[in-house]
Amino acid sequence: MHPDMKTSKSTPPSSSGETRTVQLTMPTSWSELDEQQLRYAFTVLCVFDAETARQYLFCRLASQQLGDGSWWVGIPSEDIAAASSVLDWLHDVPSVPVRLSTVQGRTAVDALLHGVPFNTYINLESLYQGYLQSKDEKALDAMFPMLYPSAEAHKPLRPFERYNILQWMTSVKQVFAQQWSEFFHPAGGETTEQPSMLEVVDAEIRALTGGDITKEAQVLQSDCWRALTELDAKAREAREMKELLNKK
Repeated sequence: MHPDMKTSKSTPPSSSGETRTVQLTMPTSWSELDEQQLRYAFTVLCVFDAETARQYLFCRLASQQLGDGSWWVGIPSEDIAAASSVLDWLHDVPSVPVRLSTVQGRTAVDALLHGVPFNTYINLESLYQGYLQSKDEKALDAMFPMLYPSAEAHKPLRPFERYNILQWMTSVKQVFAQQWSEFFHPAGGETTEQPSMLEVVDAEIRALTGGDITKEAQVLQSDCWRALTELDAKAREAREMKELLNKK
């Protein structure tokens, strides 16, 4: 098998014992996967190491195009491993957030959290940071109704559904760090001690309300993009003021 960036050729044996060459078109990023392919990718990533998961996804995508799930029989595993390298991006966090559009019949909020209230974002951020520290899957379970809102109760999440949430939030955080680099830029200094989420949230709310508690409810219900844009501007102003004072 000889892979290139977009396509790969394979030579599985035919029924007559001869070889045949087929042309396969492979996706080049997470965003090119459809709903079912994305679901399958999350499923294999939950079960296998990244390289093995990549090979499983390659075989699934090839089978979809060839209409034959046994096309790979007789092909050396090292050839499949080499050909599947066109899917190396599977090991990376999506540069543009992708997620399952529906889970358990629930519709997802906007992939970039447009329209999500700031209060909901604060809760998502707190749970996400909690998961990173504890690896407790209950944090992902608690994030689910915020990302897939519904008045109805939901069943326990399956592993690939939790993986979907984790991958989604990780890519959102990556985009947000680029979008609002001033606000998400780590503070100076060598200390590794992290402030509590309560302290962080209190500081954010005070910055947005100017200390006026009568504005708190309105701030918490505002679009998280609007709130984060304002926090980024305030962080920039604070940095510029500090630089100005240091010059004196």
